[in-house]
Amino acid sequence: MDIHLTLRRAPGNAISGEAVYGDISGAYDFALDQNFILRRITGLAGQSECPFEKTHTMRDGYLDQTNTLIYRKADIYRMGGEVPAPIKIEYESRGDFASDIAFNRISEEMIALDALYINFYPVPIARETTEKIRGYQKFEAGKESAISFGKLSFALEGFEPYRVINSCVENGKTLVRQFVKICPFKLLAVNEGKLLKKESGRVTAYYFDAKEGGRAARTAQEAGHILEWYGENLFPGQKAPERMFFVSYGTKKSNGFNRSVTVELDRFYAPDTLKGRQLLAHEIAHYWCISEPPAVWNEQMLAEGGVEWSHLLHSLSQGRLKYMFDYIFLANMYFCSRVYCLLHREKLYNVHLHGYRLFKSIYKKHGKSVLENCIRHFARAEVKTMDAFLHAVKANEPAEIYASVKSLAGKNLS
Repeated sequence: MDIHLTLRRAPGNAISGEAVYGDISGAYDFALDQNFILRRITGLAGQSECPFEKTHTMRDGYLDQTNTLIYRKADIYRMGGEVPAPIKIEYESRGDFASDIAFNRISEEMIALDALYINFYPVPIARETTEKIRGYQKFEAGKESAISFGKLSFALEGFEPYRVINSCVENGKTLVRQFVKICPFKLLAVNEGKLLKKESGRVTAYYFDAKEGGRAARTAQEAGHILEWYGENLFPGQKAPERMFFVSYGTKKSNGFNRSVTVELDRFYAPDTLKGRQLLAHEIAHYWCISEPPAVWNEQMLAEGGVEWSHLLHSLSQGRLKYMFDYIFLANMYFCSRVYCLLHREKLYNVHLHGYRLFKSIYKKHGKSVLENCIRHFARAEVKTMDAFLHAVKANEPAEIYASVKSLAGKNLS
């Protein structure tokens, strides 16, 4: 299914948009975040309007095993009558944008919309899925919820004076680059006349609170060093970002999220602390080690384990961290997760810890060199799945290494 989006900004930061879908054959509903409202559905040529109704609100939708939140507080719209193909859906923001997810906001300083957490454009979802999800719901990725995406484009109009991160201009149009299949779009537009920033080399750190100025400057400097180390030591010969952007939202949480050349953080930590170094090195490594597509749990396990061990290798190279200290720290996290799952009768699908255990097993059995090679094999794969990873190991490592890694992967998947 081809999807072409156009998002427009009006004075006062009102947002309106059009979403054009190609082959829409099949039983689909559309999920649209409650901050937006669907106004009209027509054929692409502007022929008669298609009737539609809002059937219910989908509170939270999670991928079953990764526990990844992908649909949140979305209204579900259903078309009636004969559906033309292709179709155009027009929608707009309701007014004051209110999101309880830190990485999404519309303000004078920044416009940040993330398709992973909110449906800021009408997302087609198989009707059998929307029928199931009427409250808190987990559903299986890659099955009834699967959408076969084709060509994706995301064009912007009227976003001056904002600087749109990870965009390009073609034929006079501002286009946002596609991210990954599971979450095609992240819009991050910063108003540099309103937002504070610190720069160091090829890193820019944005922040809202002037009290974070010192940590922002140190974050930009340390991030530059980590980028350089990764490029020269762990991922040599692979494409590196020309520039990376780090954003602190100034909240009290401690989360981070990588969106290719952007890293969003609830807040900046002092990079000379364990948490500060771990968060920076972890999120930067996601530029190379990212799960794409279909981002089911074992692929995310490889991505998270790969970046955690990228962080560890960097820390060990700097003499900053002893392996046993980090091992004990993460082992305690694993124990707490297992106790929770036992109490709630759930299987443990913590992708960070399963991935950590897999690469730890490779490190303990085969040493640092093989560990580094395995991380590189995953990073270089065009389609970063478990099958592609094992195929790369088989093609580049001795037979006994391949057999061992395949066995270790099987054990850590169980």
